[in-house]
Amino acid sequence: MTLTSPHRLAPLVGLLGTATLLAACLGNVGGGGSERGTNRGGDDDDGRNCKELTSGVTIRSASDFDTLPKGCWDLFGKLTIQGRDITSLAKLGDLKGVNELELIGTNLTALDVPKALKVFGPVTVVGNTKLRSLDKLEVERADNLTMEITIDDNDVLADLGDMSLVARIDGDLTLTANPQLQTASLRGLRRIDGAIRVTDNAALTSFELMRLETVGRVEVVNNAKLASLWGMAATTIKGDLLVRGNRALTSLGAMSSLATIEGNFIVDDNDALTSIGGFTTSMQYVLGMVTVTNNAALTELGQIARLRGIGALTITDNASLSFCRAREVAVCVTTQGSITVQNNKVGNNCTSWCGR
Repeated sequence: MTLTSPHRLAPLVGLLGTATLLAACLGNVGGGGSERGTNRGGDDDDGRNCKELTSGVTIRSASDFDTLPKGCWDLFGKLTIQGRDITSLAKLGDLKGVNELELIGTNLTALDVPKALKVFGPVTVVGNTKLRSLDKLEVERADNLTMEITIDDNDVLADLGDMSLVARIDGDLTLTANPQLQTASLRGLRRIDGAIRVTDNAALTSFELMRLETVGRVEVVNNAKLASLWGMAATTIKGDLLVRGNRALTSLGAMSSLATIEGNFIVDDNDALTSIGGFTTSMQYVLGMVTVTNNAALTELGQIARLRGIGALTITDNASLSFCRAREVAVCVTTQGSITVQNNKVGNNCTSWCGR
C-alpha cells in the first residue's frame, strides 16, 4: 500500500501553529495515497472537508485536545500521547489516520476512540499502567514508511486487538515485559526484516507466527508460562534463533519449511522442554553455533542430529539427555568449528544413525 505525503502536492498553509493542508477525506483511509485524502475536491461521508496536518502532534494534557481540528482530520506525521493526565482519547475526534503513533506512560484503560485508530508506520506503546487492550488500533504498513512495533512495560495489557493483522514489519517487533499479556497472535504477519523479541511476558501462554515467511532474528526469552511456540512458514531465519528461560515450554512448534538458520541456534534453560522437535527433514544448516544447554527434561534432539552442516557445537548440562544422543550430533554432522559435549546424562555403547 503506497502512502504519499501531502506536502508534495500543494503549498502549505498555517493551522494552529502547525503546517497543514485542506483536502477532501474519504471515509475509508486505507493505507495511503488518494485513500488518505490526497484526491482534492471530494467530501468525506459526513460531507465535511478533511484537514491534513504534516507536522507532529503531542498531547500531554486534556487542554491539548482543544487545539485539534474540530472536523475530519488526517495526520501525516507522528501522534504522541503521553503522561498520566491522559485518561481518554475520545477528543481525538474524526481522526482518519496517522503516520506514527506513540502511547507513552498514560492512564488510558482502553483506546476509546470514536472510530478505529489507523496507523501506517511505527507504533510504540510503552509504560501504560492501566491499558488493558489494543482493540481499535489498526496497523497497516504504508510503502514509504518504515514500520516497527514496540509493546513494552504495560502492566495490565492482555490483548493485542486488531494489531495482530499487520502483514509486514520493516524493523523490529518487540513484545517485552507485559505481565498480563496472555496470547500474542500475529496470524497476518508474513515478513519481519528485523528481529522478533518476545521476552519477560509472565502470563504469555501462546505465541503464533504461522504465516511468517521472512524474518531476521527470533528471540523468545523468559516467558514463564509459555507452553508452546506455534511454528512459522519461513524457509530461512537470517539471524539467530534464541529460545531461553521459558520454564513451561514443552514444544518449539512446527517449522516444516525451515531449511537454514544463518545465525546461531540457541536452546538454553527451558526446564520442561523434552524434545527439539518441530524441524522436519527440510532443516539442513545452521551457519553459526548450535548451543543446547541447561534443559533439564530434554531427551531428544530431533533433526539436529541429521543436519548437513553447522558452524560449531555445544551440548552441555542437559541432565536427561543421553550422552549418546549428544555424541550423535558430534559425529554425524559436519561441523566447521569447535565441538563441546559434556555434563549430559551418562550413556554407554552408543550407536549413531550415521554408523560411526
